Amino acid sequence: MTISKIGGVFFTAITTVNSVTRERSEYLGGANVQNPPAYICWANNDTTVGEGFNLYNMTGQTGTFGFSTRIAVPGSFNINYTQGIDFHPSNSILALGGLSSPRLNMYSLTGGTSPLGTLLTNPSDITTVITSTVNKLRFSPDGNVLTIPIADSNCFASYNVTGSTSNPPLGTKLSNPGSFPTSATFCLCCGWHPDSNYLAIGATSATNDGALNIYPVSGSPLAYGTKIVIDTSGGDFRDVKFSPKGDMLIASTTTTNTPVATVCIFPWTGNGVGTRYINPTTFITSVSAAFSSDQKYVALAFNSPPVFRIYNWTGSNNADYGFGTEITLTTTLPGTNPRIIKWFGINDRYIITAGDTTPKANVYVWGANGVSGNIAYKLALPAQEPTRTSLDLANSFA
Repeated sequence: MTISKIGGVFFTAITTVNSVTRERSEYLGGANVQNPPAYICWANNDTTVGEGFNLYNMTGQTGTFGFSTRIAVPGSFNINYTQGIDFHPSNSILALGGLSSPRLNMYSLTGGTSPLGTLLTNPSDITTVITSTVNKLRFSPDGNVLTIPIADSNCFASYNVTGSTSNPPLGTKLSNPGSFPTSATFCLCCGWHPDSNYLAIGATSATNDGALNIYPVSGSPLAYGTKIVIDTSGGDFRDVKFSPKGDMLIASTTTTNTPVATVCIFPWTGNGVGTRYINPTTFITSVSAAFSSDQKYVALAFNSPPVFRIYNWTGSNNADYGFGTEITLTTTLPGTNPRIIKWFGINDRYIITAGDTTPKANVYVWGANGVSGNIAYKLALPAQEPTRTSLDLANSFA
């Protein structure tokens, strides 16, 4: 996919799916004329085999953009408790990780209204590498690596991606770094730097090795460099990522051990982090945080009311960044306990939350139709929305 600016007025994205070229544009003044197709996928802790995730087409234009019917789950699907999902950057692979063996399912994506294709072959060593629940797995932005957080002493595993249309899609596993975490570590999440050269790992009960670490990843073949320890207090990190520009590290945790402060945003220099930016005094325990792509706003999800907040993010570089004023949201917020929050779409058109309480999934339109810096309205949910806790989400413009 390519995105270009035309005459200072439109963003235009050109995509080709199944040899059909599609174009969608968005007027920067607010009128959204997107013509996806787009997909949204929720990981779901339903214990019924085949009900572990919900995948929807998103169709239409502004005012009518929203959910279509749920895409049928293939008969080959065998994870009955999905905890992590991600689309490959090429939009040709959907990866799902969960509780039950084989704990990793990957499907080819063919586009259109029935995009799920073949169940792809796992590496031959997958059952010995992944011996417990897979959490929030992530592809690197360049599409060359899939990192799989694991809830046991293996902690995490990264595999080379052999190709976006290959079967099997995964090749050799990156060798564990010399500073690999010990069995005290229980890995919950991971996040890649936008340049794919750094991997952040978030964990719990890591009293010896640090609950928040970063590994440089480079070379040919790819290999881990020396671990950069960010936190040694033994936190409980549920979400970790780099900012869109790559100049900050964002982590959310459910513990308040020093120096952990529920939401941790640090300046990132490429060699480590600087002094954590000071949180507003109104903070409560957070489980997820996300920046808009222009880094003008930061959204925070909490595990108790007010559920999520959005703040202006001030400053022009990491020396003077910081939390600004909280935005008074002009919409009804969802129920309690969202597990994750994300922005998506051209010009950050949408915000998604997923969590415990009905409705389990919520999609909001941000700044549409001339409304700047606030939620314009909430999309109507499909009749087949998730009925069990939504643990992770992924979105894709195919």
